[in-house]
Amino acid sequence: MASLNSHLPKSSMLKAIDVWLNGCLTFVFSAFLEYAMVSVQIASTEKRKIDKIETEESECRHSYEEHQVTRRAMLPHDVEKISRVIFPVAFGLFNLMYWVYYMVIAPANRG
Repeated sequence: MASLNSHLPKSSMLKAIDVWLNGCLTFVFSAFLEYAMVSVQIASTEKRKIDKIETEESECRHSYEEHQVTRRAMLPHDVEKISRVIFPVAFGLFNLMYWVYYMVIAPANRG
């Protein structure tokens, strides 16, 4: 990023490249957060399964209660499915807004 800015004129204002890079960094950071969240959920789910096997008290009631809890909670595979749609759509919207602003709106405001 420093090498990109070194070739640009000095300015205290926000540049288009700064907006683009910060937007892309935000999406990358969000993807890392989503990955961490799913990893924690998978580890928690596996731990619950191991605990269930170790403590087989009142099988029917325990199994029914655990089934109800997992139905209400969002499963890791559900988060992955939602992320597969939301991330590309959000990045597409970011692209659309960015390019419309810097190619259509900003030049019209200057002249």
